[in-house]
Amino acid sequence: DLGLGITFSSTFGSSDVFNSGRTIRDEQLIFYNFALNLQFGRWGFGVSTDLNEYGLDRSPGDDAGGRQDRITGDFLVTHALIGYAFHEGQILIGLGSRSLALNVNTENVPGGEQDLFTASGSSPEAGVLIRPNDAPYRIGVTIRSAVTAQASPSSRLRVVYAGDPENELFLPDRVALPWELHAGAAIQLGPRPFNPTWLDPNREIESVER
Repeated sequence: DLGLGITFSSTFGSSDVFNSGRTIRDEQLIFYNFALNLQFGRWGFGVSTDLNEYGLDRSPGDDAGGRQDRITGDFLVTHALIGYAFHEGQILIGLGSRSLALNVNTENVPGGEQDLFTASGSSPEAGVLIRPNDAPYRIGVTIRSAVTAQASPSSRLRVVYAGDPENELFLPDRVALPWELHAGAAIQLGPRPFNPTWLDPNREIESVER
């Protein structure tokens, strides 16, 4: 299974997504999404990424020297998982990691694009899905530990456009995602089978060949 997605800032119109006092019309916000799932018998492998690209133009005031610099922040969250189906596919357990990365750079400056700040980190996550054969319901639980991404040694710059009150920005020492606990359930109404018995194609082929 393959998934691709992209969302532009124009989709949000005049929304103040970050509660910053600025509407999206004044800034650039783009979401990129990618997912890939592979299944081999009872084993499953998956990876998904969510990239948020956030651009902010520098006001061409006197302190900016009339330049139209742009600060771009790339927030990337990646999940890499492996799962196995137990008890004829009625209990599925997955383990993996959640990774966080933040990169901040400037564009349209003398010398070309310049990296200002980089931070990355990862932590484990796990989940379980219960889907009894022929039952009209499913139950799932996921837990993710906190992720703390420390600034890289090369990220020495903490203030961007220092001395320019209108555009001055402060970069963080670290970036963190809190721990999460998710639980959910689904119910199928009507005659359509919700949890049909899963048949391992490899096992079916072996019986035919035998």
